[in-house]
Amino acid sequence: MIQAKIRSSILLLFVIVTFIYFTSCVSSVCPPVKEYEYLGNMKQLISGLKDLTFKDSNIIFNITDTVGTDNKTYGLYFNIRIKDNNRNIS
Repeated sequence: MIQAKIRSSILLLFVIVTFIYFTSCVSSVCPPVKEYEYLGNMKQLISGLKDLTFKDSNIIFNITDTVGTDNKTYGLYFNIRIKDNNRNIS
């Protein structure tokens, strides 16, 4: 009898913790800091950003994720970091 109560208490605790975990968005992705729209094509954008980082060693550019499947819904997530006196400004 006591073991059944312990098992049901553990199960209830597990369900509550799982519910709190998913409803609090602990595992969600943070939204971008700023969103921009680029009217050129994707190759031009990437090429321009790579040229910029090649010309200035204080700028670091890296693609973190891509979304979508075609030109209308395709998107990039990327970071641009700017260094000033060996400090990251981001």
